[in-house]
Amino acid sequence: MSDRPKIEPPEFKHQPGHSPKGETIEIKNNGQEIVGTNYWRLPEEDAGKFYVSINADAFRLLVPTSYEEKFLPEVTKANKAIISRGPWPEQDREDGIEILFENETASPFFMHLSVDCFDRLPTKSDSGRTFVLSIWTKEGGKVREMSARFRMVPRIPCFEPWKVTN
Repeated sequence: MSDRPKIEPPEFKHQPGHSPKGETIEIKNNGQEIVGTNYWRLPEEDAGKFYVSINADAFRLLVPTSYEEKFLPEVTKANKAIISRGPWPEQDREDGIEILFENETASPFFMHLSVDCFDRLPTKSDSGRTFVLSIWTKEGGKVREMSARFRMVPRIPCFEPWKVTN
């Protein structure tokens, strides 16, 4: 697994949707689009912490400015994503999220996030559904969009391709 490109962003240590100072991370929506947010003015962005907002069947991944140079070239190679949720024993966590950016190679790019990085979480009933995953930056707005499938898994990391079952 060491040949897989990955990013291990810092983790939030507070209530989801709130900054350490108690400020609410605000997202203004127009369906799947983000029309406004204060994320890039909060300590999370300064600390290099990713944030995911879910609305209208879309996972919107907000990328801290400090990660753009390393992160964006990797995700632009992907043609779809697999989002997995499950226990994360390696981090001593009951719950974690893996985003696998499928690029049809043996070593797709991936990232692991604590559930604190999400404003809400997909549930077991969402398993098997197709969503949109969009990538957002401070200056560029939405810079990438792709199809994503969600699943519940027995553990994170998963690294498994999507399996079609009958």
